[in-house]
Amino acid sequence: MNLDFHYYGTYCAARLAGYGRREAEEIAYYAQFVDECSESLLKKKGVSADRLSVTVNSDDELTAQFTDLRAYTKEQLRQVGGIWSAFHFLPGNLHGEIAAAELSEEEQREFKRLCLPDSPLMVKMVQQAKADGSLPAIGMAMHILADTWAHSYFAGIPARHVNNIQGDVHELRDTREVKLTFTLDTLPDNLEGNRYSHTPPNAFRDKSIVYLGHGRIGHLPDYSFMRYAYKPAWLQSGMTLKNNALDFGKAFCQMMAAMQYIRGDRETFDKYVYAELDAVKKQKLQELFKVRVLRSDEQWRHFIEHDLSAEDTAAGCIVAFDVNKCFREYDAAPRKSDTGLARFLAASKNHRYLVEKEAGPYPA
Repeated sequence: MNLDFHYYGTYCAARLAGYGRREAEEIAYYAQFVDECSESLLKKKGVSADRLSVTVNSDDELTAQFTDLRAYTKEQLRQVGGIWSAFHFLPGNLHGEIAAAELSEEEQREFKRLCLPDSPLMVKMVQQAKADGSLPAIGMAMHILADTWAHSYFAGIPARHVNNIQGDVHELRDTREVKLTFTLDTLPDNLEGNRYSHTPPNAFRDKSIVYLGHGRIGHLPDYSFMRYAYKPAWLQSGMTLKNNALDFGKAFCQMMAAMQYIRGDRETFDKYVYAELDAVKKQKLQELFKVRVLRSDEQWRHFIEHDLSAEDTAAGCIVAFDVNKCFREYDAAPRKSDTGLARFLAASKNHRYLVEKEAGPYPA
C-alpha cells in the first residue's frame, strides 16, 4: 500500500475506532513511518538505533544489493528478509494454510513465509501492540496489518520460487480484460497506456532483489482500484485473482476492529474479525477505492473533510505527512526515551523478536 492508505486511511480507521484527532494523527504518522525508517535515514538524522528497529530498506540500499555481483551471503539475506518479512509481508503460511507442490525442502520452509491475511501471527502482533499501548506501536502494527491484505500471496524474501510470476497479467476492468505491459522499474506507471514498471527477471540467481516481495508484478498490489489476474510461480494451475478494492475495504474494517480492541472497546480480537461501517461510509470508501489514480491523497482528504465526522469537517483535514516531524521532536526532547520515535524504535525491535520467534530465522 502507499502513503494514501497508510497515512490518511489509518487516520480514518483510528477515528472511527474511537481515537481523538491528535491520537489518530500520531497513529497514522507512525503507520506511514514504517515505509520511511531506513538505516540510512536514521544515520543521516544522527539517531542511534539497533538494526532490528529498522523497518525498510531505502531505494539506494536496495540498489546496492541489486548491483552486488557476489552471491548473497546469509547475512545479506537475513538483513533484507528480516526487514521485509517482518514489516511488509508478515508470514501467514506457517501452518501450511496454502500448499505448493514440487518444492525442495528448503523451498518449502521458505514458502511458509508467504504473506496471508487473517493469520495467527497477525493476531499476536495486535495483542503485542495492545500490551505496548503506545500510539507509535499501534501505528506500526496497523501498517503491517494493512499490508497483509495488499501483499498477500507474496513473501518478504528475495526468492524466485515464491515471488516470480508466470505469463501475462490482465487487469479485469468492468467486463473487459486488459493485458498489461511491464517496463523497467525506473519508469513511471502509466494508467492510460496500461504500462506498469516491475523488476526484470534474473536468469542467474534464484535469490535476488528482483524477486523480493511483489517486485516482479510492480506496484499493482498497492493500487486500491486494481483488479487483476496473474499466475504466481508456486501455483500449479489456474490463476490468482486479486480484487484490491475489496481487500482494502477488509483491511480498513479489520484495522478498526484491532484498534477498538487495543482501546478496550472490544473484549477480544481474532482472525476474521472486522468492524461494521455504516452504509453511507462504506459506500463512500468503496467509491474512493475504485478511483483510478496512482495516489488517492486528494480523495482521502475529501473523505476526512466531508464524510468522516462532524468534528473532522469542522476542523479540516490533518496536515500532510512530514517525515522530519518525529526527528524535530526527538532533537528537542530532554529525554529521548519519551519521544514517539524512541517508542516506535522499541516497538519495531520487539516486533522483530516476535516474528523471528514465530516464523524462525531467515535463512534457516
